[in-house]
Amino acid sequence: MSLKKEPLPVRKLCSCNAVLCSPEEAKTAPSCDLFGVILLNSPANTEADFAEYVRLFQHYRGGGSTAGGEIPKNQRGEDISPYFICADGAYAALKRYFAAQAANAKIAEEDDAEDPTDVFDSSALMAMRLCDVLIGDMDSLSPAQLRLVAAVAAAAEDVRASAQSTETTPPKAKKAATAAAGTTPSTCSPTEVKEGPLYHETVAAIPVALLEVIRKRRDEALQRRRSPDAAPTTPPTDTPVVLPITCQMSTDFLKSVALLERLYRLEQGNTETLSEKEQAEYHQSHQVEHRVEELMKACDAQLEVACEESERQADGDTKEVERCRNLIMAVSPSSSCTVQTQVLPNVAVLGALGGRIDHEIGVMVTVMRFSRIFHLIVVNRYNVLFACWPDGVTQLLMPPSWKQQADLSRDSSVQATAAAAADPYMCGVVPFGAVRELETTGFFWNIVKNRRGCYDEFTGVRGYRFAFDGIVSVCNIVSSRLVTADFRPTTCEVSKPSWDPEAPSANPPALVMLGRPKSSMVKAASALKQSEKL
Repeated sequence: MSLKKEPLPVRKLCSCNAVLCSPEEAKTAPSCDLFGVILLNSPANTEADFAEYVRLFQHYRGGGSTAGGEIPKNQRGEDISPYFICADGAYAALKRYFAAQAANAKIAEEDDAEDPTDVFDSSALMAMRLCDVLIGDMDSLSPAQLRLVAAVAAAAEDVRASAQSTETTPPKAKKAATAAAGTTPSTCSPTEVKEGPLYHETVAAIPVALLEVIRKRRDEALQRRRSPDAAPTTPPTDTPVVLPITCQMSTDFLKSVALLERLYRLEQGNTETLSEKEQAEYHQSHQVEHRVEELMKACDAQLEVACEESERQADGDTKEVERCRNLIMAVSPSSSCTVQTQVLPNVAVLGALGGRIDHEIGVMVTVMRFSRIFHLIVVNRYNVLFACWPDGVTQLLMPPSWKQQADLSRDSSVQATAAAAADPYMCGVVPFGAVRELETTGFFWNIVKNRRGCYDEFTGVRGYRFAFDGIVSVCNIVSSRLVTADFRPTTCEVSKPSWDPEAPSANPPALVMLGRPKSSMVKAASALKQSEKL
């Protein structure tokens, strides 16, 4: 009788280089590729949010007389571009922002440019569609605007209608649109919808044929980028694919990420017909090898340096030095047999922070919900946040420009002096529940909770309850180029609650939050200034 072999815990290896690195750093830094860029609509969106979106769009899609920026080295093999997705309301706001910047800066740009090649043709970029997909419940649109969206979406109508003939889930008419027309909501076929666009009940109801249209148009945009001498054109159908979704049980952000998930599966061979277990096995066997190996090699090259950095911040406590080294060397090397490494596709999320608090919480919930599928990097001018792998190890490799503070001491006066000199990344680890087991390295204030046989006196958190309604790690500092948060349930009893079999077995979902240092904010301001010249 053979015993069932338990799968190894997952180590999520990641970076935020795609949003933290400067264009020059991105040419050589690992993990700078993006699978998607999502722009959300918020009244609190700043010019910096739009400027960063435009920078990424210009970098990957080009425009005017330029072919865009240099492709990150770990993306050249695939030669792809991320999907650009705007949530309901965001595309109109982006167009208004860009039109205003172009109108105000064009004359000044032409007068100040020393080299004609430095002049970016803003009219050419404006002629391009600035996203691939516009998705949401469309509640930001008036009935008249809904009819306009219907006309914009007409190019895809034949595809949707033909796909509907082979798929059984009909879209529902938009509740708000029917209410505005003085009628009651009803289920309609594509040919019965006259006054508004074709609505899908959920993202899952979008026909595969329409997903293929989105992918094809993204690829066509990339072809234009490869041909710098070919000026962008504006055919009638060169507009974003419009996907109105009626479901009110999901946010526009959740809809956007769910769409990216379906596109990702499509690019991996359309695994939507597989079971959840089969999908997991498929994705594990079909990871983009060069992307995984690139980041693993970069991590391996920093192991000894990371151990030395942990030693310098341990204030001479040899047991703490040993604890940090043991954890780093147990889970980090590529040859480690204690974990299986996952490198998830990177997705940059803009316009998600700084608005209403309920919207921000909704964003965090979605980030944690898709924590096993995408490395969702939510970013604004001041913050970066992403999810930890549930009941696994999450390791963050800092950008190449990161440097440890000149002096690390728990004495507050020394810490303040060092912080001012080193321009540190402030950070935190926030669990959304009560943590049963956790061990970290790479933070100024590390955490060791309920790990049997593990030295925990230096961290000073013994006796505290690490939980969302207890204490959480905030106002912390990144103290090493390799940050590790180990949520594996190695000693505590593993059990799933009967009321939620999909819940993590031991620990709650958690987020890592980074405060962007002043130097990073300068880069963001530079991106804003550059966009003003467009």
